This record gives sequence, C-alpha cells and structure tokens, in this order.
Amino acid sequence: MKSTYQILLLVFIGCLISCGSARLTEDNIPNSEVDLNTTGLANNLGDLLRKQPGVRVTGSGANLDVLIRGGANSITLNTKPLYVINGVQMGHEYRVANQALDINSVERIEIKKGTSQTNIYGGAGVNGVIEIYTKSYSQGKKKRS
Repeated sequence: MKSTYQILLLVFIGCLISCGSARLTEDNIPNSEVDLNTTGLANNLGDLLRKQPGVRVTGSGANLDVLIRGGANSITLNTKPLYVINGVQMGHEYRVANQALDINSVERIEIKKGTSQTNIYGGAGVNGVIEIYTKSYSQGKKKRS
C-alpha cells in the first residue's frame, strides 16, 4: 500500500514538472523562437519555418502555403501571415519574403500569434506575424548600443 502511494506521488510530481515547463506569453500562447544555430542546414525560408512550433507549411518550391496555428481569423478569407524582415513589413506572400532574404544570414525567427503580440501591425497582423532577424541587423543594433 505504501509503495503505491509513493509511485502515485512520483507520477504526480513528474506531471507537474513536465506541464509547468513551457513559458507562456500573456495570451497563454507558448513562445515560439527556435535557435537557428542548432537546427541544421536550410535551403530556403520554408525549411526554417517548418522547424518553428505552431507553423504549418504545405506545398513545395516557391509556392508554399504558410499558416500559423490560431491565425485564421480574417473575414476576407486571407489566412497568410505577415512577413517582417528586420522590422520592415514585406507583405503576406511567402515568395516575396523568401526572395528578399539570404537564408544563410538569418539569425532568428519569431512567430507572433496572439493579439497582444501582433497588435502593433494592426489589421495586417491578424493572421499572425513572422518576424525574421538577420545577423547583420543584430550586429548593427549591438554597435549602436
């Protein structure tokens, strides 16, 4: 009897530890920033986006469809996220963002899902925002500081 309670207690503690390990934003949406230095090689932006939690990438080549989980809230039936590269809005087309980006210079990608995260972009960010920062942008910010 005593060992059964001990096992249940250990299982309960294990559940608490595993459930409480995700950092949540104020909208209770997990932060989704992946360290790109440890994710391996990528040939295009789609390869990097496939590694991001909460992002669904379908299709191949330049005609990829990207959908951020929880981002399909548009009344115009547009479900494409907004792409922002180094603070510049590139629009909602994957093809444009992929062409404007040197994939080897990408330092980090942040996926913004909740309204408190995307409200600075107004209606353009209603389906989520993919913020991409390059190494040269980050180095320039460090030099100014």
